[in-house]
Amino acid sequence: MASQSDTMAAYFRSVGYEPFKEQWGYHRSKARFRVVTAGRRFGKSKMCGEDVIPKHLLKSGHRTWIVGPQYSLAEKEFRVVWTDLIVKKGFGKDKRIKRTRGIGSLGRPWLTSAALLTS
Repeated sequence: MASQSDTMAAYFRSVGYEPFKEQWGYHRSKARFRVVTAGRRFGKSKMCGEDVIPKHLLKSGHRTWIVGPQYSLAEKEFRVVWTDLIVKKGFGKDKRIKRTRGIGSLGRPWLTSAALLTS
Protein backbone atom coordinates (compact mmCIF):
# COMPACT_ATOMS: atom_id res chain seq x y z
CA MET A 1 0.00 0.00 0.00
CA ALA A 2 1.33 3.45 -0.92
CA SER A 3 2.22 5.85 1.86
CA GLN A 4 0.50 9.21 2.16
CA SER A 5 3.70 10.88 0.98
CA ASP A 6 3.77 8.70 -2.16
CA THR A 7 0.11 9.44 -2.83
CA MET A 8 0.73 13.18 -2.45
CA ALA A 9 3.77 13.02 -4.73
CA ALA A 10 1.75 11.21 -7.41
CA TYR A 11 -1.06 13.74 -7.15
CA PHE A 12 1.37 16.67 -7.27
CA ARG A 13 2.99 15.24 -10.42
CA SER A 14 -0.43 14.82 -12.04
CA VAL A 15 -1.21 18.55 -11.68
CA GLY A 16 2.31 19.80 -12.39
CA TYR A 17 3.13 21.00 -8.86
CA GLU A 18 6.78 20.58 -7.86
CA PRO A 19 7.29 21.55 -4.21
CA PHE A 20 10.81 22.43 -3.16
CA LYS A 21 12.52 21.08 -0.02
CA GLU A 22 10.97 23.50 2.47
CA GLN A 23 7.50 22.99 1.04
CA TRP A 24 7.90 19.21 1.30
CA GLY A 25 8.58 19.70 5.02
CA TYR A 26 5.16 21.30 5.32
CA HIS A 27 3.43 18.64 3.21
CA ARG A 28 4.96 15.75 5.18
CA SER A 29 4.25 17.22 8.62
CA LYS A 30 1.85 15.20 10.78
CA ALA A 31 1.20 18.13 13.15
CA ARG A 32 -2.43 19.02 13.76
CA PHE A 33 -1.67 22.73 13.42
CA ARG A 34 1.00 23.99 11.06
CA VAL A 35 2.23 27.58 10.79
CA VAL A 36 4.24 28.81 7.83
CA THR A 37 6.61 31.68 8.45
CA ALA A 38 8.00 32.69 5.10
CA GLY A 39 8.51 35.80 3.06
CA ARG A 40 6.79 37.06 -0.05
CA ARG A 41 6.82 34.86 -3.14
CA PHE A 42 7.59 31.69 -1.13
CA GLY A 43 4.49 29.96 -2.49
CA LYS A 44 2.50 29.77 0.76
CA SER A 45 -0.93 30.05 -0.89
CA LYS A 46 -0.07 27.49 -3.58
CA MET A 47 1.49 25.16 -1.00
CA CYS A 48 -1.52 25.26 1.33
CA GLY A 49 -4.04 24.93 -1.50
CA GLU A 50 -2.20 21.94 -2.95
CA ASP A 51 -1.87 20.35 0.49
CA VAL A 52 -5.60 20.16 1.16
CA ILE A 53 -6.54 18.32 -2.04
CA PRO A 54 -4.88 14.89 -1.60
CA LYS A 55 -5.29 14.92 2.19
CA HIS A 56 -8.98 15.84 2.31
CA LEU A 57 -10.79 16.58 -0.96
CA LEU A 58 -9.98 13.34 -2.75
CA LYS A 59 -11.26 11.29 0.19
CA SER A 60 -14.87 10.48 0.97
CA GLY A 61 -16.81 12.29 3.68
CA HIS A 62 -14.55 15.30 4.30
CA ARG A 63 -15.76 18.87 4.71
CA THR A 64 -13.00 21.42 4.22
CA TRP A 65 -13.17 25.14 5.00
CA ILE A 66 -10.68 27.63 3.69
CA VAL A 67 -10.96 30.57 6.07
CA GLY A 68 -9.28 33.96 6.04
CA PRO A 69 -9.81 37.35 7.66
CA GLN A 70 -10.94 38.67 4.26
CA TYR A 71 -12.49 36.89 1.32
CA SER A 72 -9.68 38.06 -0.97
CA LEU A 73 -7.04 36.41 1.24
CA ALA A 74 -8.80 33.03 1.54
CA GLU A 75 -9.67 33.06 -2.16
CA LYS A 76 -6.02 32.51 -3.12
CA GLU A 77 -5.99 28.97 -1.71
CA PHE A 78 -9.47 28.22 -3.04
CA ARG A 79 -8.31 29.30 -6.51
CA VAL A 80 -5.57 26.62 -6.35
CA VAL A 81 -8.15 23.96 -5.43
CA TRP A 82 -10.54 25.15 -8.16
CA THR A 83 -7.85 25.23 -10.85
CA ASP A 84 -6.49 21.79 -9.98
CA LEU A 85 -9.79 19.95 -9.66
CA ILE A 86 -12.09 21.71 -12.10
CA VAL A 87 -9.61 22.74 -14.79
CA LYS A 88 -6.55 20.44 -14.67
CA LYS A 89 -8.21 17.21 -13.49
CA GLY A 90 -11.31 17.83 -15.63
CA PHE A 91 -13.90 17.47 -12.88
CA GLY A 92 -15.71 20.48 -14.36
CA LYS A 93 -17.10 18.15 -17.03
CA ASP A 94 -18.71 15.91 -14.38
CA LYS A 95 -22.36 17.00 -14.02
CA ARG A 96 -22.45 15.56 -10.48
CA ILE A 97 -20.00 18.24 -9.27
CA LYS A 98 -21.79 21.12 -7.59
CA ARG A 99 -19.83 24.29 -8.05
CA THR A 100 -20.48 27.91 -7.26
CA ARG A 101 -17.40 29.99 -8.01
CA GLY A 102 -18.90 33.33 -6.91
CA ILE A 103 -19.40 32.26 -3.31
CA GLY A 104 -16.58 29.76 -3.27
CA SER A 105 -18.00 26.30 -2.80
CA LEU A 106 -17.30 22.98 -4.42
CA GLY A 107 -19.30 19.81 -3.70
CA ARG A 108 -18.12 16.36 -4.78
CA PRO A 109 -20.30 13.29 -5.50
CA TRP A 110 -18.51 11.24 -2.82
CA LEU A 111 -19.81 13.53 0.00
CA THR A 112 -16.72 15.74 0.14
CA SER A 113 -16.96 19.51 -0.02
CA ALA A 114 -14.83 22.63 0.17
CA ALA A 115 -16.10 26.08 1.10
CA LEU A 116 -14.49 29.48 1.12
CA LEU A 117 -15.35 31.54 4.22
CA THR A 118 -14.30 34.75 5.94
CA SER A 119 -13.86 35.06 9.66
